[in-house]
Amino acid sequence: MIMGVRNQLVLFMIVTWVISWSLFYLSGVLPVRPQDFSYDTRWLIAQIGVFGPSISALLISSAQSRELRRSGLRVFALFILIFIVGIIITRYAPRSIQDFTPLISIVVVTVGIASLMLFSPLNRRLLLPATGETQGEAGTKGILLAILGIPLLFFIGWIIVNIPGDSWAITSLKNGPTSFVAMLVTAFFMNLIFGGSMGEELGWRGFALPLLLKKYSPLQASYALGLMQAFWHLPSDISGADLAAIGAVLLRIAWSIPITIIFTWFYLNFGGKLLIAILLHTAINVLPDLGFSNYNSSILVLALSLIAISIVVSRTPSMKPQEP
Repeated sequence: MIMGVRNQLVLFMIVTWVISWSLFYLSGVLPVRPQDFSYDTRWLIAQIGVFGPSISALLISSAQSRELRRSGLRVFALFILIFIVGIIITRYAPRSIQDFTPLISIVVVTVGIASLMLFSPLNRRLLLPATGETQGEAGTKGILLAILGIPLLFFIGWIIVNIPGDSWAITSLKNGPTSFVAMLVTAFFMNLIFGGSMGEELGWRGFALPLLLKKYSPLQASYALGLMQAFWHLPSDISGADLAAIGAVLLRIAWSIPITIIFTWFYLNFGGKLLIAILLHTAINVLPDLGFSNYNSSILVLALSLIAISIVVSRTPSMKPQEP
């Protein structure tokens, strides 16, 4: 059954919202205060909801062709393995990644590496769910820029924020450099498999963006996808008080649109499209787990930097409307 672009996008949004929002509310995690958080069963239910965009993309694309169905089944198998890892984590219910036991860390890193192998451009059996194409080669430049670019900007912002005071603290360093490296590797792969990278990017950049680019310019597609992603986060953003909820929604939109423009620029300028998107997403999400002092102020500086960068990249040739 072959559907038109518009119908696929509408169906994708509906299926994604139904899967994600129902599990978000079922989990009961949304109203939980950060100090009450732990990696328990409620967290795992919410995490399954985070996989809504990718699951939706796989379900819709599997109906398009036999090749996409085979590719999707391999990814579904990986998702099942990831959820098994989640069950293992909930048995210990740690309060943070720094509280992970060596067993949990080893399991997370192992499955994270397996995930990277599946989404590597070297895996020619993995197809983009929107187009049925392979990813193309992922160059070293694109991989390094995706992993290091935004964390470096954040670090510069953190230095700027802390210059007036003396709170130069990174709690993940408290047990020494060896412990920090082990924690950093665990945090990276934890965010890769559970932080939204695996659960979202197959939907956002693997499905929605390629379809939007068939109908709109790269910049228009970025605006549409940015609003789509911001709206997807709505349950968590409106879980607070009314005024706080309005502010959270506006901040989400202000963050989502420039970061989506940057993601689109990466998508158009580098091979390994899914891999690059997953690495970029992971590099952003790992930042709060490292325990930087004045984190919120540093994120604000980062957000302003990303807005400026999004304006610059939006004027590059690859982001211009293509000639028919």
